[in-house]
Amino acid sequence: MGGWVDFSRLTGTQSGEMVLYSTIRLLPVILCNIPSVFDFVILNCQSSVTGIFNEDTKLPCTLSSDSSINSAHIELWKKEKDGKGKIVFNFTKSVSGVQGRIKLLHPGSQDISLVIQNTQVSDNGTYQYFLETAIGHRFHEIKLNVKAVRRESEMPMIPHQ
Repeated sequence: MGGWVDFSRLTGTQSGEMVLYSTIRLLPVILCNIPSVFDFVILNCQSSVTGIFNEDTKLPCTLSSDSSINSAHIELWKKEKDGKGKIVFNFTKSVSGVQGRIKLLHPGSQDISLVIQNTQVSDNGTYQYFLETAIGHRFHEIKLNVKAVRRESEMPMIPHQ
């Protein structure tokens, strides 16, 4: 911003003579690695999944990107009754792809589906799938509905009277 100031006392100029000055404002520069406009990550998960009690349930998710993904951090959170999230799976390259009854189906591939082994009724609920890579992060909500299937052989026989 420029302006006019009376510098007569400071510069020894005649009173009333005006001197032009300019102010230069320097803004701090923050350097960061910003991905190019063409680098992006797409997380595609099935929004609703039906699981069968005591069977393995796949939570289908795929990753796609125009850039090479060397490492990914994957978390699966389950929404609790109080509305808070509880982490039930946390995968990084240095951690095993199996945690409890949940495993990453194909580590190192673009198929980043998770499998809940021996699905229980308590697994029923809403999950948040979180993916983080060097070029971005994405979230996807998955609703899991667990059904118990009754087989005819398990049904009690009613005696005829």
